[in-house]
Amino acid sequence: MFSQHFFWNKSLLYAFLLVLPIDCLSQTSIVAGGGNKSFGSNGEISYSIGQTHYQFSENRQGSISAGEQQPLIEKATPTGNEILYQKGFLSIKVGPNPTHGTCQISTNEEGNLPFELNDLTGRILSQGFVHNGSILSLENQPQGEYLLKIRPNKGTQNIIVFKIAKN
Repeated sequence: MFSQHFFWNKSLLYAFLLVLPIDCLSQTSIVAGGGNKSFGSNGEISYSIGQTHYQFSENRQGSISAGEQQPLIEKATPTGNEILYQKGFLSIKVGPNPTHGTCQISTNEEGNLPFELNDLTGRILSQGFVHNGSILSLENQPQGEYLLKIRPNKGTQNIIVFKIAKN
């Protein structure tokens, strides 16, 4: 009885292993650096900060690593009654904070910047685009804390988070 039971368990294990996909990805890791390196006419290598997931393919003509990257989230710093993010040439300011209903967004970035406004549970309350001088309305929201996420067009691929309080 025991040998027959062991035979079925062993058979099921082998069947399960054969059904698994053969082309499994072996590693997902956090990269701790970033930049670009050129090698003359031989090609270019780029690497980045963030959680990455890549699949490597190779043939006679060359190789490619295709994948995705999740952006690094950076927190803006409260300064008086405003919140300021400044890094390199990029500057974004949101204020007043705390607010009674509206906040103005000031930036030196040209064009429209994608934004998302969330409550602290992660629920998306509004999303769209902002630019220098945009007014963000929280008038229809109850008192509490909110997260404004802005993704700049240039200078960084990161998401900048502003924590806004509504009184």
